[in-house]
Amino acid sequence: MSSLRKRKQPFIIAVSVIGILAILGGIIAYTSSRTLPTDTTLKSGVRGTTLVNVVCIKAPCPAQKTAATIAVTDANGKSTTTKANTEGKFEVKLAPGIYTVSATGDSALTAPTQQVTVVKDKFTKITFNFSRNH
Repeated sequence: MSSLRKRKQPFIIAVSVIGILAILGGIIAYTSSRTLPTDTTLKSGVRGTTLVNVVCIKAPCPAQKTAATIAVTDANGKSTTTKANTEGKFEVKLAPGIYTVSATGDSALTAPTQQVTVVKDKFTKITFNFSRNH
């Protein structure tokens, strides 16, 4: 191998590594720019319950609480997710603003998406009533 080729090899490798790092940095920056910031000091957000409506033959049945994945998206398209526990309870701390909140249960459960307004120092209460998707 000529000495000119030997001198160019480290340069080409360095440029390739820098290019790969720049691409990865762009992907990470895009991903983080699409995610709502988490601030545990916030005293506002959404708090709620996920329920499954059950049909009983003879008498009214109480709705059953269910676990679900909760997705919250702001007006700029930034989002975050959390899980409702097995008691159907969830909480997401958010800055004041307008958000779209959706809940996803197992594949047979559906619930309408809700738009909520979060006010400073208050939690907006919401309930997702799932129904069986037949």
